[in-house]
Amino acid sequence: MRNLSLILLAAITAITASALAFPASAQAPPKKKGQTIFGENRKATMKAMRNISKAIGEKCTYCHVKEGGKVVYKKETPNKEAARQMKLAFIDSLVAKKVVEVSFPHHDKTMVVRAQYTAKGDGAGILLSAQEGDGPLREGSVALPPEGETLSCKTCHNGKVHILMPEKKD
Repeated sequence: MRNLSLILLAAITAITASALAFPASAQAPPKKKGQTIFGENRKATMKAMRNISKAIGEKCTYCHVKEGGKVVYKKETPNKEAARQMKLAFIDSLVAKKVVEVSFPHHDKTMVVRAQYTAKGDGAGILLSAQEGDGPLREGSVALPPEGETLSCKTCHNGKVHILMPEKKD
């Protein structure tokens, strides 16, 4: 029994030591040139961006800024951050997690968007809710993508940026 305890202690110590020696960030593979969360290379990223632009019914400058007549893709903007969160939470995780929520700055308030994915039965679809600050809770639902198609920005947005609440013009 004493030997079993020593073996177990040694195994736990070895596992802990190896976990501390190699932090998670060191294990992530390096990004390739042009790789983003939207594509493996510049060409794939640009194609994905065109699809997103079409899905939300906006031009590239909705998320990206233009300086000197050229779009500056690397510059951060609030709409880019919101798009990233939406992609990671909704496109990449909704089907697996079934319920996801994101929050981001919107008109000097916090926008909270929640989605619940139901694949079968009478309630099949994506139930959505959004609330800006302490404003009214807006709710709605969208149909699941057709058989054989994957979840995409178009699934919910279908050519509109704001699907549950009217757009405020600044």
